Amino acid sequence: MYGLVLGPSPVAAAPATLREKFRRTRGFRNCARIRGLDAVAGASSMLSAYVGNNRSVAATVASTQRATLAKLGPIFADLVPGASTLRSPSTRRGEVSVFVMPSPSSAFCIAYGQLLAGERPWEAGDATSSRRSEKSNAGPRTRYFQDLLALPVDCAFLVDHLAPISPTDLLDERYASRTDNLTAIWKEALRTWAEDTDDPQRVCHAIDTLLALASALLPKPYTNYTLDVITLLAGRMEEVDDMFFQLMEALDDTLRRPVSPADTLRTRQQTSALFLALVLTACVSGTSLSAYMLHRDIFSASMELAQHRVSGSILSETALLAALLATAGHVHGTPQAAGLGLDSISSAVVSHVGFQPYVKRVREYASSPVMARFAHAFSVQAAQMVQVYQAVPSTMDAQAWGAGWWPWASRPAPPTVPTLPPPALCTILAIWVWTHSSHTFTQSMLVPRSGEPLIVTLCSLASYVLTHAASSARATTYAHTMLQIFLALLGPTDGRTTNAVQNRLLEDEEPASQAASKPMLIDRIRLCRDKSNPLPPHPKSGAKRPRRLLVSVLDNVTLFLKYNRSKRLDTSAFRTAFLLLQRSIMLCAQQQVRLEYDWMEVWRASLATIAFLVSRQHEFGSEAASVAQNALETLSLALVQSDRFLQSPSETHWLIYELARAQETLTKAAEWIAEPRNMPWALLWDVLQAVHTHMAQWREEAQTSAATSFFRRSHTNEPVSMHTILSMIQELDLASLLAPEKPACATIVRQAQSSSTRHQHHGVPSVPLALLRFIQQDILAMLRAYY
Repeated sequence: MYGLVLGPSPVAAAPATLREKFRRTRGFRNCARIRGLDAVAGASSMLSAYVGNNRSVAATVASTQRATLAKLGPIFADLVPGASTLRSPSTRRGEVSVFVMPSPSSAFCIAYGQLLAGERPWEAGDATSSRRSEKSNAGPRTRYFQDLLALPVDCAFLVDHLAPISPTDLLDERYASRTDNLTAIWKEALRTWAEDTDDPQRVCHAIDTLLALASALLPKPYTNYTLDVITLLAGRMEEVDDMFFQLMEALDDTLRRPVSPADTLRTRQQTSALFLALVLTACVSGTSLSAYMLHRDIFSASMELAQHRVSGSILSETALLAALLATAGHVHGTPQAAGLGLDSISSAVVSHVGFQPYVKRVREYASSPVMARFAHAFSVQAAQMVQVYQAVPSTMDAQAWGAGWWPWASRPAPPTVPTLPPPALCTILAIWVWTHSSHTFTQSMLVPRSGEPLIVTLCSLASYVLTHAASSARATTYAHTMLQIFLALLGPTDGRTTNAVQNRLLEDEEPASQAASKPMLIDRIRLCRDKSNPLPPHPKSGAKRPRRLLVSVLDNVTLFLKYNRSKRLDTSAFRTAFLLLQRSIMLCAQQQVRLEYDWMEVWRASLATIAFLVSRQHEFGSEAASVAQNALETLSLALVQSDRFLQSPSETHWLIYELARAQETLTKAAEWIAEPRNMPWALLWDVLQAVHTHMAQWREEAQTSAATSFFRRSHTNEPVSMHTILSMIQELDLASLLAPEKPACATIVRQAQSSSTRHQHHGVPSVPLALLRFIQQDILAMLRAYY
């Protein structure tokens, strides 16, 4: 309540005195005290005019009640936005109490507006006093913040008001009072949470306050991230250990505490604590501050939370927290490129020493039953994101999803940038980590206890993510992560062993589907068809009807190669895509699976990628040349293994036909790559020369000009018919050209096997800093909905 002492002035003069007082103080700067802000419906303001103990004066006040309220109402309404109509005053011992009912949000905004302006509302007096010590000011300030924590937290207000402040201004000595206020708010909210008083509502507000401040302050690109964050949150270097230890203990205790679904306040506390842990881990995991996450076993706490919470979204976010903790310190990339702040202490020390306990925890929980719950939650979430892709136009304003709401994002989104992928896709990191780390999780992806298998919804979602990968840097980063998940599912193809996941991907679904009278999983996957010239629909019958899940992986890779050739080419993602094709070919060849699939779209997308790179080779560097080399390796491997994975020799002939059509492009690519002992190109050249020899013989027999084009139409000559060219290709001695014992063929197979082993992660993968930055942004965007 706000109380203002006026003294024994005549009642008739009271309204004028109040008006002048309010105008001069501009909004309760000289309020004598603030007490019990939650006394009236959680956020009431009481204006008390003390007119002494004279009962006659009090009676006079009561008789002029209506006139006084009529004059005070407009004054107070101007000072407190959102104030409601004044209620009738009561008289007690000469005290006139005029209640004004602003909304809780209004009271919160007024208080924080003053704090962020560097004011100290707990100090009395009109004149600006000199800066007082924390010790002398601790009592009034603590009472003030405790009253403030009784108000519901408007997180969006705090974030919106702190977002425009640059890191330099935030730490500038000119605004030291604002920095002191932020530090004091953080410490008092943390103390209230740690003490966990018998007021769960106040504790809930304390956690929400910490969450809002963390969301606003931690993602900023500070010059020296560790030191600047310590300055903001702890105030002094000597207090940083106590502050972070207290924070970790409060997080650990809250996440572990079993909560009844009926206890809404405790449930809210736990959910806010989970989001706070997500923000903390995502923002500091690439810095030396991540070492504080080891003070308590937050990983085990998050897994305990997953065991007793049933909400699908909470399970997804808990799995994401566990993945962030497991990969903390295991990041790579350039901080500046990712838009992150710089840390004076290298995270490599933390990577190799500090976070081994959490890597151990990953191994301990890898076979836990909670993995199946994670897979089910991700499946539901993936299905929801597919619906978002299908419902939201790709040209909609990015602000609708919060993709560009953060002002220092690495690339601010203009209004025309697509809104997709949705922020919830940040949980893809958890799928990536658990696919690498947990066999139980991958088994649950393919054979769940209930619901749609994650592999179905994930492949459907991947088709949208990979089709639109070139729309933004964020979309490209997530698309590459999706390709990495498929790579982890396929596993190594060194020929030594096969695992259950590989067998399941290559398993013929038709017998089991017919026995159970259910559609095959491959038939339940819905591919994206948003762009022109989509992939042709799969046949519903015949030899080319897909019956294995590996087909969906090939479809997704083809979509990526087909629709994402641009000047901002992500070379690492394209290399991963070609590596996926190589592993798919090797798996089929090793298990003698002649895949029911029309490979023509794969070959054409691969050759079109090479043509694009060659045409832009002056714009691209050596990284792009490596992509062209990967494409040549893929095509040569397909030729060598063609009799083991293609259904008929005619498919091999069609592959050679496509290679012959692209001979000029392939030759330019080989010259650009200029790699000595390039075995893939050597094999392709031998095959192309054999085709050329047959064409020359045909020219002699047909007595046609050497200028006759086999593939290009001109104004003077018609191209040679496709049937004629295929007849020439059929005459090739492929048994000798592609003999397994041929040095070039043997080398190509060995390279594919060694590449599979070289790119196979064991344990927790390393997270690119760019991906971590986008995950930060999307966690903050998801918080908007939570606010």
